[in-house]
Amino acid sequence: MIQPLIDLNLEQNQEVKYALKHYSVAAEKALKRAVRKLFRHYNYKIKRSLSRNLKVPQKTLKKRLITNLKIRKGVAKGRIWFGANPIPFHKLGSIRLVKSKGGVKAGQHFAKGAFIYNGLVFKRVGVARFPIKRVDLCIDADARRIFENMGMQNPAVVARKFDEIFKQELNFAMNHE
Repeated sequence: MIQPLIDLNLEQNQEVKYALKHYSVAAEKALKRAVRKLFRHYNYKIKRSLSRNLKVPQKTLKKRLITNLKIRKGVAKGRIWFGANPIPFHKLGSIRLVKSKGGVKAGQHFAKGAFIYNGLVFKRVGVARFPIKRVDLCIDADARRIFENMGMQNPAVVARKFDEIFKQELNFAMNHE
């Protein structure tokens, strides 16, 4: 597991404290919606970016993103985690044997010297017939590089995005509900 991508703690946010003190019910609704929207936004952004850069289907990455939200009585805490274990080759797309190149292709990835057995992709460890090992795509280093480039681990960027969403939701809760 990579460290939390987003670690949101709003206990020190002055705007949220002020809104909860003066507009308690509306601010509570706005806070819940804003936190959920923020995490949904970043969840989508992470999946899209990883999928494009690693050439992996988004549905494969969906189960690797874990969101942990706690919103109680004006206190909101949340984290997004990403599981960076290797992805099994057969989950990268439709698998097909490419005899001319001597390997297996799954989606846009190719494993030289691999073969298909029971819908899984394997490779021989040595020259002999056995032992064999399952072929996986390692994404840990690539995922770290992508997250650093996205800048989501910077608390100021996340706080700015949260403030923007919270203002919109507070406006909606006070003027339109």
